[in-house]
Amino acid sequence: MPLSGLELLAAEIGIHILDLSALTEIQCGWTACAILASQPSCVNSLVSRRQSSYLYCVASRYGRSPYLDEALRCVAIRAKRVLSPSSYQIIDRPESLQYGTALQSLQTAIDDAEERNQPDVLCAINLLSLFELLHLTHQKAWALHIAGASRLIRTRGPASFVSDLDIRLMLSLITPITHEYLRNNEACYFEEDSWQKMFQSHVITTDSFSSRSQLAISLSCIMVRGPRLVRDVRIAVNAPETITRLGLAQIRRRLREYRGELWQWLADYNLVALTTPHRTLAPNEDVHSELLATCYALFIICSRLMSAMSTDLIEVLEDEAVTHATQMLKLEKDVSSVNNWASFYIGQKLVVAKATLSTTSIWRENSGRCSSIIEEYKFKTWWAAITMEQPCP
Repeated sequence: MPLSGLELLAAEIGIHILDLSALTEIQCGWTACAILASQPSCVNSLVSRRQSSYLYCVASRYGRSPYLDEALRCVAIRAKRVLSPSSYQIIDRPESLQYGTALQSLQTAIDDAEERNQPDVLCAINLLSLFELLHLTHQKAWALHIAGASRLIRTRGPASFVSDLDIRLMLSLITPITHEYLRNNEACYFEEDSWQKMFQSHVITTDSFSSRSQLAISLSCIMVRGPRLVRDVRIAVNAPETITRLGLAQIRRRLREYRGELWQWLADYNLVALTTPHRTLAPNEDVHSELLATCYALFIICSRLMSAMSTDLIEVLEDEAVTHATQMLKLEKDVSSVNNWASFYIGQKLVVAKATLSTTSIWRENSGRCSSIIEEYKFKTWWAAITMEQPCP
């Protein structure tokens, strides 16, 4: 029987697109590009096992949309070069030309008022972000694709995400989109009630630790409210004179409430872990370690934000931040030898832990402090370490 669809593409390029399914579900952020650039060989371990992914929905759609087909071809060619550099040969034209064709075809679809709302368009954007991720050093290009996906999702609105492909795509993009809002000092629209309800409507109750479990979705709903808090605290630290005393009190109250949500989530996590001793999910679909690492990262950031706004509580809150950072380091060490996917995901969160541990001494310094708000240079030094950027003067 003659080959067709993705099987034909796999025979032509020498790699099956479904072999990248695990990489699409790790929910990569900005720091993933830096990790892969410094450890390019880890890509091989990340694609060693297939798992449930939006790519499985794409298999039946291959051949319907030229822009989706071109994006799939781009990713397959790039993955072949990364995974088998010695055996790689240019299939029919240079990779850059293939990428240019994919971009042009996708832009034509985006310019069409009806076509841009098709799930294939969002899928193609996500695939091209994966193409840039596999370039290992193209962080800015990756970020542009994530920003494009974010604008399209916001324009479409939560009510439009009903197909299985749409839902899988949306959930895989929550983390990278939220991270970009955090990095760009902006509030994330996912915090709006309509989006929160949409996320909750797609919970799968049969799996306690899958990416669509109640624990996973609930943590995502907490996470997406973080960027607004970070933005408001940064304004308070950088320009305290622009915020009234009542405004400062409201920020502190919101931080306490956020911290309370995290403690409640952690209690729920521990309860589920105790009552679900025998997990039925495959190792690459069991995300309990990833969830715990995300919770630790959010706790660290929340503790720092709270102490930045209430310097009289620095010692207590900094002890808490250091504890969670140390717990994250131990968690990554524990999973590194048994779960490549979890290790890679947690590795991205380690940036938060390491940035906090490396700045804890200056954060605790109290020489000449005359305000309840942390010194601006301390906050900038810490945040620059997290976002992997040079602190602004």
